[in-house]
Amino acid sequence: MKNLDDHILEEEGLDLKGLIFKSLNIWYYFVFTTFIALLVAFFINKYTTPIYKVQASLLIHDENSSLNPEAIIGIPFYQTQKKLQNEIAVLKSHSLTKKAIQKLSFDVTYYVKVSRYIQKELYNSTPFIVNYLKSDAQPLGVLFKIKFISDSTLIISAQGEDVSLYNFVDNLTVDIINEFKLTDTIKLNEYYKNEYLNFVIIPSTFFDYNTVRNKVYSFTFHSQNQLIGQYR
Repeated sequence: MKNLDDHILEEEGLDLKGLIFKSLNIWYYFVFTTFIALLVAFFINKYTTPIYKVQASLLIHDENSSLNPEAIIGIPFYQTQKKLQNEIAVLKSHSLTKKAIQKLSFDVTYYVKVSRYIQKELYNSTPFIVNYLKSDAQPLGVLFKIKFISDSTLIISAQGEDVSLYNFVDNLTVDIINEFKLTDTIKLNEYYKNEYLNFVIIPSTFFDYNTVRNKVYSFTFHSQNQLIGQYR
C-alpha cells in the first residue's frame, strides 16, 4: 500500500522525500533568515516610539428611558433600541484634544540620534527645552540638529524646502519659504532670532554636559492642527 501511495505521488509530480532532503541541504538559509527576522524585530521594539490609542465612551442619560414591563418583553423594541443607541456616544472631542495638547506641550518634539540612521524621540528625559515667542512665526516640520560644544554653547543647523512659517497665537500659516537653511553657533539661555524664527534653548534638569557632548540632538515644531489630527 505504501509503495502504491509513493507511486501515485511520483505520478502527480510530487516527490516528498526529495523535497525534504533538498530542504535539509539548505538548513543554514532557514537559520540565517530566522536570525535576521529576530534581529529586525529587536531593533524595531527597541527604537520605535510607543504609540498608545485611548478611547472613551460617554453615557448620556435619558430620564425617559427607564425600563418598563413592555420594554422587557420587547413590545416597543424599536423605540428602546433607538434610545439605547442615542445614549452611547464615542468621545472624540476637538476641544478636549486641544486642551490636552496645550497642557502637555506637544508643539515641540525632541530627538536623540542613537545610530547612523535611527533617532529616538525624547519626552520626559530631554536634556534641553525650546522656549519660543508665540507671537513670532516659527518654521514647521524642520528638523533642527544641535551639537553641544561646551556647557553653554552649541552648534545648530537645519534645512528644508517649502517650509511653512506658523504663528502659534493665531494658529495660522503666515508665509512659506521656498528654501530654508541655517547653520550657526548659539548660546544656551539666550534668544536666537532671525527673520524666520525666534526661540531660546535652555538646559533642563537632565542636562549634563559630559553626557550630551558626544550626542547629536534635534527638535521640530508642530502646529496645533497637525497635533489634533494626529491624536484624535
